[in-house]
Amino acid sequence: MKLTKTRTDKVIDLLGEGATVADACTAIGISVSGFYGLMNRDEEFKKAVYDTKARVNEERMETYEQILLDNIQGSRKDDYNLLREFGHHTRWKAKVTMPEQYGENKSKSGVEVGTDGKVRIVWES
Repeated sequence: MKLTKTRTDKVIDLLGEGATVADACTAIGISVSGFYGLMNRDEEFKKAVYDTKARVNEERMETYEQILLDNIQGSRKDDYNLLREFGHHTRWKAKVTMPEQYGENKSKSGVEVGTDGKVRIVWES
């Protein structure tokens, strides 16, 4: 199926809602290889994809920070192991999709759960 402007706009919209590339492609009836082929040929589309992924990752990082703060302040009681896993995944996605901001040489953060059950936010440079 041909990648029209309408389809590429829809893919960007779906990615902006947090869909994976594979799910977005399936939803509009195009192949993943067609998607990446277009990214290689069309710099404007490629920029739109990266900008959208960066925005989604920024939103996820903000959500993660708010969830951590809510847990620290006691207004939420989430499973600390799930929080740590969510944080790990969020940082990995940011590192991969926004390497200039969150790549290997940037500051890293994380969560530690002490034996006393307290959550600590850890920052390292």
